[in-house]
Amino acid sequence: MAVLVISTAAATFFITVLMTVISTAAATFFITVLVTVISTAAATFFITVLMTVISTATATLVALLMFRTTATVGMNMAVGYLFGCSFTDFQYFDAEMQ
Repeated sequence: MAVLVISTAAATFFITVLMTVISTAAATFFITVLVTVISTAAATFFITVLMTVISTATATLVALLMFRTTATVGMNMAVGYLFGCSFTDFQYFDAEMQ
């Protein structure tokens, strides 16, 4: 009877330790996977935001340069027409003034 009690207690202890080890390993694995998923999602989000900011800034810069070029050409043509000088002459003058 004493052997049965001791072996039952030992088996219970062994199963308890085994379950603790398994659950700890499972929890560690779950946390590792969770952190990996979160960091991957955060990195993807960061890259997406960064690319959006870069493309928006690039589009804004291109639009500003196009507007400035168009405005400069239009102004050169208008002034050239008003004062009777050629467009290319005034274009060179405008480039020197800037």
